[in-house]
Amino acid sequence: MASSGAGYDYSATTYSVDGRIFQVEYAGKAVENAGTAIGVRCSDGVVIAAENVKLFKMMVPNTNRLAQNVDKHIIAATTGFAPDGRQLLSQARDEAHHYEDTFHVPIPPEMLANRMSQFVHYFTLHGSLRPFGATMLCAGYDEEKQTHELYMVEPSGQEFRYYGCATGKGRQAAKTEVEKLPLNEITAAEAVKEIAKIYYTLHDDAKDKPFALDMQWITEGERSHDRLKSQSIPQPHSNPNPYPDPNPNPNPNPNSNPNPNPTRKGTDWTAASVPLEVVDEAIEWAKNKIAEEDDMDEDDEDDA
Repeated sequence: MASSGAGYDYSATTYSVDGRIFQVEYAGKAVENAGTAIGVRCSDGVVIAAENVKLFKMMVPNTNRLAQNVDKHIIAATTGFAPDGRQLLSQARDEAHHYEDTFHVPIPPEMLANRMSQFVHYFTLHGSLRPFGATMLCAGYDEEKQTHELYMVEPSGQEFRYYGCATGKGRQAAKTEVEKLPLNEITAAEAVKEIAKIYYTLHDDAKDKPFALDMQWITEGERSHDRLKSQSIPQPHSNPNPYPDPNPNPNPNPNSNPNPNPTRKGTDWTAASVPLEVVDEAIEWAKNKIAEEDDMDEDDEDDA
């Protein structure tokens, strides 16, 4: 009875006799049956991607994106049960804004991943709740450590830091391909091409549905600003004053600091969506590369 889950899978608070929580395992199955998500930490940034399956031909492209900005220095992507993924992204934004409102500094990626893992784990502790059927990849720049980081939060509440990771239905094959990449040497622009190649290597046109690549990246320098000069990030507590003061005094105390968050101004690391033209070029490069490799394999078989 324990191996089948019968009698032990009615609640996430019930352990089986061999120490398993079947509701959490079922949540993991929802992720395994969903599109593949990949994250890569490069020499000059982090790139994350999610496979956005086109369920209907009439769907408008680039809607319901699975990879989005969480803050100006943090990106995230989800896979699994899509509504659960949206809830995780919304919660991550709330955590980031509440942290900055309290401490007046951007939330470190490690802190965000830790808080999100606690949030996800909480839903495995109560019988009135169910585990999240989604996994979240998040990445960002830590100003205190002066480094960029990549994390993955699983439905069980576990979170780990990675150089490269993959989740979803193509998890194992994608992970094998990511392990072949020289992650400490390639740039974010090169990683976009390599990730596209992994997706189109795994994709079977005869069996799999068409998909779009949702990609986000965070890099240092002017390139990030050129990629997307302005990107709106939802503010959960924005409430502009409809009756502004006709004689505002922005700095009544000459000794006070007019910028309560000076560290935000100093960073050159910016999170943004990978432009569609860059994604299209990467997809074209990936298809050509795959075709070249297939031709080489056929030539080797003919020689043999």
